[in-house]
Amino acid sequence: MIGCAEYGSVKLVKIRNPWGSEGYTGDWSDKSSKWDSSSRAALNHVEKDDGIFWMTLSDFKDLFNRLTVGYNREY
Repeated sequence: MIGCAEYGSVKLVKIRNPWGSEGYTGDWSDKSSKWDSSSRAALNHVEKDDGIFWMTLSDFKDLFNRLTVGYNREY
């Protein structure tokens, strides 16, 4: 996880897939219909296959049961 934000009443987490490409396709993923120009600007989101994507905090808690944090000087 590399960040978190609130957009309206939605709590979102920004995640980087260390293998470099996105696999998540749910709400707030790159191609999700939840994005509009306003939300993209507010969250500095760019649709790009770079392994970085957003998901709701609720989905994150449902899909992951463990979190490992690594320090990367590039970010």
